[in-house]
Amino acid sequence: MAKEKKSWYKRWWAIVLFVFVGLIILGNIVSTEETNSSETTKAEVSAGEAKVEVVKAVTPEKADQPSIIKSLEDTKQALEDYQDKTSKLDECTRVCAGEDYKIPRIKDEWYLVCYQLYYNLGLEALDEQIAECKR
Repeated sequence: MAKEKKSWYKRWWAIVLFVFVGLIILGNIVSTEETNSSETTKAEVSAGEAKVEVVKAVTPEKADQPSIIKSLEDTKQALEDYQDKTSKLDECTRVCAGEDYKIPRIKDEWYLVCYQLYYNLGLEALDEQIAECKR
C-alpha cells in the first residue's frame, strides 16, 4: 500500500508558512489602526480642552444673563414657528387629500403641493389652499 503524496499546501511547513504570513498581515493592520486611533485621540483631547475653555468662559458669573435669556427665547420662538409650519402642512395635506389621505402616493403628492406653496409663497398661501380645499 503506497502512501498518497499530500499537496504542497496541506503539508505542515506550508501551514506554518500560511500562519506566519497571516500574523504578519494582521500585525500590519493592527499597527496602522493604532496609529490612526492615537492621532484621533490627540485631536479629541485638544478639542476637549477647547470645550473646557469655552465652558469656563461662559459660566453664569461671567456671562451676560440677558443674552442667555434672549437666546432661549429665540430658540423657543423658532420651535413654535416650526411646529406651526408642520401642523399647517399636515392640515393642508389632510384636507386636500380628503378621503384618499390613507393612500401613500396621494398623501405624498398633496404634501409636496402644500410644501411648495409654503416654501414659495408663505404661510398665507397655505391658509388659502386649506380654505379652497375645504370648499
